[in-house]
Amino acid sequence: GNVGKKQLIGGNCFIPYFAIPDFAIVLVCVLFYNIKDALSFIFFSIPFCCLWVPVSVVMLMASLVVYLVRIFIHNYKLKKLKFSKSLLITLGLLAVYLVFPFKNFYNGMLAIKILAMFAIFVLIYLCLNNKEELRINFNVGIFACGLIFASIYFHFVYPLGGYLYEILPIFKIFGGNTRFAALFLNTNVLAMSCEMGIGILTYYFITDRFGYFEIFAFSILMILGLLTFSKTFMIIFAVMAIILVIFAIKNFKSNGWKVLVMLFAGIMFVGVVRWNAISIYFQRFLGDNSLSEIANKPTNDILNIVTTSRYELWVAYIKDMLANPAIIFFGKGLGTPTLPNLLSPHNLYISLIYQVGLVGVGLIVCAIVYLVKYAIKNSNFVFNKYSIVSMIAFALLFIVEDLIFFIY
Repeated sequence: GNVGKKQLIGGNCFIPYFAIPDFAIVLVCVLFYNIKDALSFIFFSIPFCCLWVPVSVVMLMASLVVYLVRIFIHNYKLKKLKFSKSLLITLGLLAVYLVFPFKNFYNGMLAIKILAMFAIFVLIYLCLNNKEELRINFNVGIFACGLIFASIYFHFVYPLGGYLYEILPIFKIFGGNTRFAALFLNTNVLAMSCEMGIGILTYYFITDRFGYFEIFAFSILMILGLLTFSKTFMIIFAVMAIILVIFAIKNFKSNGWKVLVMLFAGIMFVGVVRWNAISIYFQRFLGDNSLSEIANKPTNDILNIVTTSRYELWVAYIKDMLANPAIIFFGKGLGTPTLPNLLSPHNLYISLIYQVGLVGVGLIVCAIVYLVKYAIKNSNFVFNKYSIVSMIAFALLFIVEDLIFFIY
């Protein structure tokens, strides 16, 4: 639109073209800073990636690709790491299987999903072999800093109108209540980011490897996640909070009391900012029904209300697979569209089987196993039993989201 006084006050958030120099600076920093700090620029930039879609997203992805190239050069020249032949063969078989013509819809989604899937393998590889360079807990904190800057800046400039006001549905309305989304295009994107962040940080808390920076980061992710009024976030946060309380009680005199104060202060802050938060959450889970009305409804209706109609989607896709058993074994292909007049399954496990089948799932599992074996052999990787806590958070998230397996 026209650039007026209001847009000039807002700066980057009002003039989309400013995303180009912003993310160009990120790219330069990723290219020339040391390998540890380079990744932090990417994490800080993620909350701003929707300022000018798709340009800002593409430029952020370009920064990530540059970083991946740098880390691979670092691994092979300095660490002298080499790929496992078994891993390469498995990935090759998976790539051929994913594009096999007998079951595929050939479209842009197929290419995007294949690239996204192999990017995930690369991220797993990096996490297993470059823990020191990645500094995961620190960079989750940097991401939280980016979120709080984006959120504060939004509150100053959004009411003035301009570019952001036109393109970003910052608040999703539910029953007259607002759900915060920061600068993301969808409330659930913020919720998912916070879910993954608290899942990762909880691991560092229960292994007693945290300081005030991790407390700050967890607090930000907890508060913003609660303000999304996402049911999934509330469930994952409740599970992580119970685990943290158990840890805090056992270690109260050392660091446990800090964890309890952090949880209490964060929840109270949300209660002050949104005094009706509890009633909103009840409304999110129960809809417009009372507890007595819910109790008298059929089980299917209850599951649909609690899962925001996801249960209905799960049943529809499972029925389609049962009606065509070949789908269960071989899948319909990564390029397959959704069922007519329906959304995606909103369940990674169902989506995975629906698109790649049990054969594809087997190849993916084999690739992950070889990645872990490779890390144990070459990078002195040791599995920590407490990392199961983070896996629980991700596993719960996968029940209600497809992530890369339905990108439309």
